[in-house]
Amino acid sequence: MPEIYRYSEVSMSFSSDAIHVLQVIARTGSFSEAAQVLHRVPSAVSYTVKKMEEELGVVLFDRSGKHIQPTPAARYLIEHGDWILRGITDLQRNAVQIASGVERSFTIALNYIVNPAPATALLATLIERFPATEFAVRTEVYNGCWDALYEGRADLVIGAPQSAPWNDGVSTEYLGEITWSFVVAADHPLAACDGVLSADMLRGYPAIVVHDSSVALQPKKTWALKGQKIFYAADLHMVLAMIREGLGIGFLPDSFVAAALREGSVISKCITEHKQPVAVHYAWRIPQPGPVLDFLLALLREPERRQSWLQ
Repeated sequence: MPEIYRYSEVSMSFSSDAIHVLQVIARTGSFSEAAQVLHRVPSAVSYTVKKMEEELGVVLFDRSGKHIQPTPAARYLIEHGDWILRGITDLQRNAVQIASGVERSFTIALNYIVNPAPATALLATLIERFPATEFAVRTEVYNGCWDALYEGRADLVIGAPQSAPWNDGVSTEYLGEITWSFVVAADHPLAACDGVLSADMLRGYPAIVVHDSSVALQPKKTWALKGQKIFYAADLHMVLAMIREGLGIGFLPDSFVAAALREGSVISKCITEHKQPVAVHYAWRIPQPGPVLDFLLALLREPERRQSWLQ
């Protein structure tokens, strides 16, 4: 049999415990002192090393001097053994969490109109608290928020708009309101118009919007006048960029567009049919609540966290 197959036959004595034994021997320089640290008899420590040497076919310690010294092979095992031991510890801890009912995966959907910045700190907290869970964050638009819950693409939505199409299988909690500004570029022809802009004045310029991400539910109609051309952007940042370039006109959340209004790159205008505030909610699936969802909802109910999504 070719020599390469020899290494696939290493037995279970080459384990995390054996790596730990090597580390202690290297640190103490003696089998007997290592045995004291490990609360074992010296013969057991010697046997562990002997078995490893036999299985690997290498010498792990130089025993010629007063204090034994690890060979290059042993130093390699000790150096790389640290992450193996940490990995095993993490694996054990994670298995205990999963066995206790912690969700193996959890997906949070953000409505595109809420502030996404707080999601980073939120994820850091969740990952530290539930290291066994695989977390994901996605963005949904309009009815796509509800669709994500009903179709299983998300376990919780932050900023689900208005009211649920139907309440079966979901629960909601009011978060706040998103208010809107109608804006045009500073050098747009409409920027110089005084007073309230009528539909006839707006219709000749394309509306810049983000497309509803719903798959199963009826997509929500975006703001556009009858007969008006529509350009679809990927997100709010692209909507703002396109409006700045004079490619069209449209609505943006007040908090999102505030900086652009202050710097004067876009101008807010009054129109006859202003977009109404959108009530947004936390929404989650309720058939099988778990520790991650319970912990997350407790965090999200903190007043500062609530407000952060709306800023």
